[in-house]
Amino acid sequence: MGLLQDWREYAYGVDINSKPGKVIWDRYFKEEQAVYEQLLSNPSDIVKGTVKELAQKYNMELRHMVGFLDGINDSLNEANPIEEMTEDTEVKLDINLEKLYYNM
Repeated sequence: MGLLQDWREYAYGVDINSKPGKVIWDRYFKEEQAVYEQLLSNPSDIVKGTVKELAQKYNMELRHMVGFLDGINDSLNEANPIEEMTEDTEVKLDINLEKLYYNM
């Protein structure tokens, strides 16, 4: 199973209104917010690394990083290959602020 499929089954395979669903999403949204705060503190910086390296850099569970990369992909100047990502896939976060604010 690919990382993206694993993330989607983990995140969307449980009712968001159930206790387990709330735990999953509350944790994810806290981690996501922390990553956005760091990225937007220097929005012109382009962040690069493997999926695993970025998960470690931002103190995220690997599958949460995959979810983050899935969510931000439409707001990047150049999309990452999220469908076929592995933990060793090099990704780049070159944020297009106009797209990001539109997508938020």
